[in-house]
Amino acid sequence: MFFPRRCPFCDRVVGGAYTIPCRDCENKVPYIYGNTCMKCGKKLSEEEEEYCFDCKSREFSFSRGVAAFSYSKAMKKSMYAFKYNNRQEYAEFYAKVLC
Repeated sequence: MFFPRRCPFCDRVVGGAYTIPCRDCENKVPYIYGNTCMKCGKKLSEEEEEYCFDCKSREFSFSRGVAAFSYSKAMKKSMYAFKYNNRQEYAEFYAKVLC
């Protein structure tokens, strides 16, 4: 009531039986399907096999990463709002997808 759930892509209030993201944004979610890099989790192109070109060419300080979304315009806007506009309620959606 005081802090309604909001869609992480359009920031509209979702309530009642509606899920997150809202029905208008369900098709905008840039989920990653198919083969992903064994190191960073990025979607692999047809030329790449186990590791993406970035992970083959440099070393990282982590051993394994997981990605649920492609970094699209909609995802960039959502992550920006989460990180810099204090939209912490979006964490529920991100965690649900990753688990």
